[in-house]
Amino acid sequence: MSAEFGALSLGLGAAGATFGAFTAKKQAKEQQSALRTQALVADNNATILNWRAEDAIARGVVREAQVKMQGGRLKSRQKASFARRNIALDSPSVLNILDDTDYMTDIDARVTRDNAAMDAWAFRMEAQDQRTNAMLQRRAADQISPSKAFIGSLLGSSRQVAESYYTMQYGIGNNTGGVFGGGESRKLNLGTKIDYPR
Repeated sequence: MSAEFGALSLGLGAAGATFGAFTAKKQAKEQQSALRTQALVADNNATILNWRAEDAIARGVVREAQVKMQGGRLKSRQKASFARRNIALDSPSVLNILDDTDYMTDIDARVTRDNAAMDAWAFRMEAQDQRTNAMLQRRAADQISPSKAFIGSLLGSSRQVAESYYTMQYGIGNNTGGVFGGGESRKLNLGTKIDYPR
């Protein structure tokens, strides 16, 4: 009866070791898949950020053109106003006012262009961060081996199964580590021939 119980215990131990190994392999695959999914998300984020950078430049071009157009309209209104008041457009005071209008228009256009360029730069830097993150996630995923996780778990569990086998079969082992541990093994009867498994 004890022999049957021992065999059953060993069988359950072996089954548990196998189940644990498959569980470790599954968890490694899930972790690997999660990292690769995160890498894809980071890649998509980088693509979107690059689009936003291009959009910022395009919007800047449109806004700059609008600023210049508004400056041109203001200058036209100023000329019309001077003409209604019979003020010569080539007089020094009028020319100074018109030059100031051109100058302020150019400044506004330049600021608009620079702001768009800064926005685009910020988007591109963030996109670069996302690409770096994607690379790190893929590198971490590549370092995970479901097969190694399976073998490592199986080897770790097989020690306990093997120790239980030797304890039941030959009476070797104790509570402090058994034949595979650091404790002192139980002494054997030197007159007894032990048929070790091949």
